[in-house]
Amino acid sequence: MVQAIELVHSIERSIDIVENINLEDVERSLVFPKTGHAVAVTDAPRGILMHNCELDDSGKVRFVNVVTPTSTNVASVESDLTNILPNLKQRSSSEVSSYTEMPVSAYDPCFSCSAYAVKVQVEKAQAPENPAAQATRSNLRRE
Repeated sequence: MVQAIELVHSIERSIDIVENINLEDVERSLVFPKTGHAVAVTDAPRGILMHNCELDDSGKVRFVNVVTPTSTNVASVESDLTNILPNLKQRSSSEVSSYTEMPVSAYDPCFSCSAYAVKVQVEKAQAPENPAAQATRSNLRRE
């Protein structure tokens, strides 16, 4: 709900700025489009953000590749989950869900993204049978 209110406020503020901006006294630069290629890497709140862009001789964008922190963090999240899960065998479904959501939220604190990124379905495997009982049953079959 808070995000919806912030969104409405941002839209209303944007409309106000656009309707009341005075550009008459703004000195404008001439722009001459040309072919080019640019790469940018910057630190963002969730990690490294990378851009790769190519322009043609009329200045039109012909190629863009954006690598977001979320995509670069996926391998780390998967690795953490792989390490966490074996330790949760005796936990309840709600505890397993909580523990598996933690790394996702740690790497991507954007609640609206991370809250729904992990869907946990816990399926409990039956306990393995006593090895002595298996051996006895095995011996009985051979006779």
